[in-house]
Amino acid sequence: MKEIPIETIQTIVEKVFPGAEIESCQKLESDSCLNYDLRLSNLMGLTLKVYLQPTEKREPWKETYILKRVAEETGVPVPQVLLFDDSGQLLAVPYAVHTRLPGHSLGAVLPEMAEEDIEMVGYEMGRYLARLHVMSGERYGDYFVEDPLASPNERDYTLARVDSWLKECEDNHLLNSDVIETLRQTFEKADFLDQEKPCLVHGNYHEGNVNVEEGAAGYHVTGISGFEHSQAWSREWDMVRLFGHVFDRYPILQEGFLNGYTESVELSERFWDRLRLYQLAVAIFQVQYGHHIGNADLVKSYQERLSRLLQNPKVEGNERQEDR
Repeated sequence: MKEIPIETIQTIVEKVFPGAEIESCQKLESDSCLNYDLRLSNLMGLTLKVYLQPTEKREPWKETYILKRVAEETGVPVPQVLLFDDSGQLLAVPYAVHTRLPGHSLGAVLPEMAEEDIEMVGYEMGRYLARLHVMSGERYGDYFVEDPLASPNERDYTLARVDSWLKECEDNHLLNSDVIETLRQTFEKADFLDQEKPCLVHGNYHEGNVNVEEGAAGYHVTGISGFEHSQAWSREWDMVRLFGHVFDRYPILQEGFLNGYTESVELSERFWDRLRLYQLAVAIFQVQYGHHIGNADLVKSYQERLSRLLQNPKVEGNERQEDR
């Protein structure tokens, strides 16, 4: 699905606001969704989110459920779900209408921000993520589906999940056998996978899913989006897309993030060891995922990242902390 006729979008909007007309419509594509940024005649801003590739993990239904829970239980600003339709009548795939978060994605405006603004935004990002992580679950695993790997134990779930990805890498010759064996041994020997209860993890927490806006006192976070990959897992799984990525380019963002996060949630004594292990886990996932979707560049990028992670026993952000 490459384009939705404006007449169809108008019909969808009228399901929520009868009589409202679309004044502007901007198409925004991502890997798994087709988003339209809409401005209505009543000045209301909306997002039409079309789920292009719903899978057995039931991302559209999951995100709708999680957004409602987060809004009710945490106070974290998120888009409000105004409409969810999986009937197949107007569109062949599920779609939703969300309120539009104010401002712009953090990734788009970071280069122009002053250091004090970056630190404050990092602080708010940490504080909001901690609020999400206060929401606990009964077992580690996916929501809304029968997860055969689900477990009440962090170690059992994480090792089973990683082993399933490594098997795909092995079967498809994506990693050398010695690398696969090293990774298996690394996870088997880890003695710090001991988080007591699983927490709600966003699943894709990075600067592209954080909206910010400039006010009289500087930039502040206006909301978090992109919850379609949420599940019950470990806190560090939610931090990997920040550490070693945007935090490397903006160390002050990391400092603010850790200050905000630790105001509400205490980090594990083995936090940096755990974070490095989950960095390995995400890289393994991305290698097999890149192969699954036919993205050779993604596969190569994370093969190289795995190699660097295995050669470096420390997380780069930790080295900066120790230098302070």
